[in-house]
Amino acid sequence: MPTEAPDTGAVAAERGAAPGALTATAGIAALVYGLSNAATTPDGVSHWGDTKVVAALTAAAVLLTAFAVIETRSRYALLPMRLLRSRDRSGAFLISLCIGTAILGMFFFLTVFIQEVWGYSALRTGVAYLPYVPVILVMTVVAQRGVSRIGARPLLIAGSALAAGGMFWLSRITEHSTYGQGRRARVPRPGRRAADPGLPPRAGDRVLPGLPGRGRHPGPGGDHRAGRHPGHAPGPVRHRPDVRTGR
Repeated sequence: MPTEAPDTGAVAAERGAAPGALTATAGIAALVYGLSNAATTPDGVSHWGDTKVVAALTAAAVLLTAFAVIETRSRYALLPMRLLRSRDRSGAFLISLCIGTAILGMFFFLTVFIQEVWGYSALRTGVAYLPYVPVILVMTVVAQRGVSRIGARPLLIAGSALAAGGMFWLSRITEHSTYGQGRRARVPRPGRRAADPGLPPRAGDRVLPGLPGRGRHPGPGGDHRAGRHPGHAPGPVRHRPDVRTGR
């Protein structure tokens, strides 16, 4: 029964790429392990000097250096060094690395903020991210068409500037912001002094303890409306005396 002979070229390529794949995988794993264990624990103790952290980071440096050496000498390199000879390609790789790292970190911390501070559920948080999808798809098509017309360099610069500006805008979100409004400054307005715990009391004001949640206890002689004002954290409620009764 005839059998097909194995492709010697493919077998040689797989064997030649194996050392680079092993060193790269082990190096990244050691780096992630070291950084994860070096984080400061809730009790305020830093673990950068721990033996396992130092050993993991040292192993990561050695393995990734070995990967670079292997790739420069291997005939079947996973990352041929000739790809980095082009300045445009090298710049694109570097910008992709920096922007990708920043965006992934932004999504992680933004998700934690939305769920822990704003109180969104996991499903509601996912729905809140849906507007990103059509924007990414549209800009991908625009970038593909723009490369053939104006080149890659202007798009790299413009895209990096837009991404940096967007992340800076997101960094201005506070616990008083809302999903639709983004960041909103707390500007005192007439009629809202009693509900703003950030303003100092005036002479004759009576400070009442605020209750966390939806309601507030009305003060004596006043008709304070129950309910938390949007954009204001729970705090002490200041009641102005009634000018008619003096209380």
